[in-house]
Amino acid sequence: MSDQIKANCPHCHAELSVDAIYAGQIITCPHCSGQLTAPGVQSPVTLQSGQQVSPLPAINPSNVAPQPVQQPKKKSGCLIALAVVGALVILTIGGCFLAVSSSAKKAKAKTQAELESLVSATPSSLRPDGKIKEQFALFSDFTDVQRENAAAEFTGKIVEWQLSVYDVDRRGDIYRIQTSGGVNIGTFIDLHPRSDEERPFIEALKTGDTITIRGILKGVTLLRNIEIEPAILVR
Repeated sequence: MSDQIKANCPHCHAELSVDAIYAGQIITCPHCSGQLTAPGVQSPVTLQSGQQVSPLPAINPSNVAPQPVQQPKKKSGCLIALAVVGALVILTIGGCFLAVSSSAKKAKAKTQAELESLVSATPSSLRPDGKIKEQFALFSDFTDVQRENAAAEFTGKIVEWQLSVYDVDRRGDIYRIQTSGGVNIGTFIDLHPRSDEERPFIEALKTGDTITIRGILKGVTLLRNIEIEPAILVR
């Protein structure tokens, strides 16, 4: 019979006799089938077979170093990148908004200066029923190159023309007036009222009515109408 060591089951608290050869090893309790570690021997034990068992320290689960639990990698890099991109987008939109706002202010100031100059300006001798009508009338004999040269020559000139109204459209504080072709060249006019008293007169205009305007020639539309902007009413 081999030497025995004593062990207490931590599950059912039964006192066990265990062969010394199992010292320090995990065994199964015969009473409750729970697993426990057999205590280590304190001094060398010689078995009946002549085999000597050296002392082995009992395994204490509390002494086993826990395996580190891998934490999921934080996505801090992605968050930082998103934050940077978001900041750049905000700055870009803000910059565009400021640029547009600044351009709008400059354009408004330029238009106001032009309107003030129109009040006392002396108009050119260019007529709506003269050469400009011949050059830009549909089916005219003039070429596109000749019309481009003519437009470059008259753009920026101030004219005072009497024209026949075709349609009136209100755009904010100004009126977009289309005049009829025929005797005169067709035009599109951005008319700026100089007082509230002018608005009822402009809004009462009908197709075929005649108005006299003073304005700045700004170019030609695709349908060869002359753009006049800004313009004021001459009564």
